[in-house]
Amino acid sequence: MSVSSLTLVVDDDEIARFLTCRLLQQAQVPGPVLEAGNGQQALALLQELCGGAQPPRPVLVLVDINMPVMNGLEFLRHLQALPPSHRELMTTVVVSSSATAADQQRAQALASAYVTKPLTQPVLRQLLRRHLASGELVGAGE
Repeated sequence: MSVSSLTLVVDDDEIARFLTCRLLQQAQVPGPVLEAGNGQQALALLQELCGGAQPPRPVLVLVDINMPVMNGLEFLRHLQALPPSHRELMTTVVVSSSATAADQQRAQALASAYVTKPLTQPVLRQLLRRHLASGELVGAGE
């Protein structure tokens, strides 16, 4: 699969995934928005899409921390094992209901940003501007 950009929403809560995808759609983020219910599904999806080649450019991953099977922190640790050429094209943002300092510290060591739920349109737009400076994922809806 060859696409210019890709967004992956990883959350076990179907409503949270739906709302996040809706915000991304309203922000006019181009490229496909894919969903996974846990870190293991997300990792398998990324591995399938990458297929050993460069991943789509850029890849935005919005991931929750608390999920069954493989939580967000485990997923982020697995991403660290990807080749640097893959990792440097990914922007990972933890979107979690946990506001504890310990969770934030652990997540910030592995991700580009940490925001608490609920994700809002202004926060999403700020994340897109700050972490995807190329503007490739920032839609006309800004």
